[in-house]
Amino acid sequence: MKSSETLADLIKFSGGFSEKAYSSRLKVIRNNPREKEILDFASSEFASTPLQNGDSVVVEPILERFTNRVEIKGAVYRPGEYAIQDNLTLLQLIEKAEGLKGDAFLSRAVIYRTREKLYT
Repeated sequence: MKSSETLADLIKFSGGFSEKAYSSRLKVIRNNPREKEILDFASSEFASTPLQNGDSVVVEPILERFTNRVEIKGAVYRPGEYAIQDNLTLLQLIEKAEGLKGDAFLSRAVIYRTREKLYT
């Protein structure tokens, strides 16, 4: 790369981001006179960030988690993962899973609700 070229140019030359890339922020590992350093750049800075000789650019993957997922298991015809929509009720989720099987135990259900840091 030329000294006048930027992170945005590098992205363009490499064909852009893949569908699995976290494209909102990049890390640049740079050699300074004594040791290495890490620099973080937001996407708004890509066009104004020149690269230096020896820089390594790291593109992280997107996170392996969902923003809108619910999973139903047990005696339903279509167990699995479904999209959480506004005001989705348990009955609506069971209907999405095409209903309960004949051997479903109707006296009890177990619901696990996870917070942001307790995902799987």
